[in-house]
This record gives sequence, C-alpha cells and structure tokens, in this order.
Amino acid sequence: IIDANGGDITFKDDGTSLAAVDANGQLTAKNYRTLWVGAGAMSPASTNGAAAGSDAWTSTSSYLTQDKYLFDASTDEFVFFNMTMPEQWDLGTVKVKFYWKASSNAAGNVIWGIQGKANSDLDKIDSSFGTAVTVTDAAHQQIDANQPVQVTSATGAMTIGSSPAADDMIYFAVYRDANAGGDTFNADAELLGVAIQYREHLTVEAAW
Repeated sequence: IIDANGGDITFKDDGTSLAAVDANGQLTAKNYRTLWVGAGAMSPASTNGAAAGSDAWTSTSSYLTQDKYLFDASTDEFVFFNMTMPEQWDLGTVKVKFYWKASSNAAGNVIWGIQGKANSDLDKIDSSFGTAVTVTDAAHQQIDANQPVQVTSATGAMTIGSSPAADDMIYFAVYRDANAGGDTFNADAELLGVAIQYREHLTVEAAW
C-alpha cells in the first residue's frame, strides 16, 4: 500500500518524472499511443489530388470492401485529413507509418511523405505546413491481382507546424513523392491509411 495522505505520487528515474497519480486517482504516464486514420477519412487536394477508389472482395462470405487513394507514378499527388489530437498529447513530434498496397506486380520503391500544421482558435486555415518527413517502401510482387497490405517502417520525427497548443485543429497532408529519384515503382500506389504515434504528457487533464 502506498498512501500519499491526500497528496500526489510521482514515479521518477534519476530525477526524471515518468508517471504520476494525483489525489483524485488520475493516472498519467509518458506512454506512446497510436491513432489510426483510414483513407475513407481523407479528402483529395483540389489540385493534384489523388483519385479515390475502393476494392471489393466477393469471393468471401464477408464481402469485404476497402477505401483507398491511388497515387500516380509520375505526378506528386496529395490527400488531406484533420483531427483534434488527444488531450494527453505532449505537443511534441510524431511518427507515421503508411498502410498501402501496389496496383501491379511491377518492382520498385514508393516514397510516402506527410506534413502537418496546427490551427488555434481564429487562425486562418490556409497557412503553411511544417517540414515533411518521408519513408521509402519496396512494392511487394505477387503473381495474382490480389495484392497484399504493406506497412512501411516509421518516418523520422515530424514537427507539427505553427507551434501546436491544446485544443488545436491539426491538419495533415499526405503525398507520394513520385518525382523523387528514389521512387521507382512505375504504377499507382494505393494508400489505405496511416498510423500516427504520439507521446503523452504527465499533466492531468481537467474536466470540461
């Protein structure tokens, strides 16, 4: 039994706070958490937007369908999505993994990129994004047209532009860097969604 007698309990390692329990029993810790954003929650850019599509598999009893965006092999195309991040986010950098599949059996690499920006109350939406991060993934070759899902490795740490604060709307731009020298897959790359990893802070969130 650990009894703080009305106070807070903080767990530290060499002076660095790693987890805490306050007098109301609210637990905080510097955990890493992941958010999923599927292609169905995204929208194409008004110029050079990726084409929306969907797959349907009728050979199984589930009749599965899958939303996707098709990114061209020769033009940099974009899609967007936005969200309010969880209140526990530490407002620091994030990392991203891309879930995608190849549209053909051709060999080659695809370069996926993403960038983000924050908008506070009364900020203009049409503002600059932060610096993009990219990751390269090799297309998986398969004999038939039923291409498998592919998961990239994580990007490097991405800084959200415009100094994010609590309650901000966060906008993300996803693109295929088709004109980069390392993108060698000569067919559409089909984006299924992204996973975003962020870290939590130790501050207890107050009730609204």
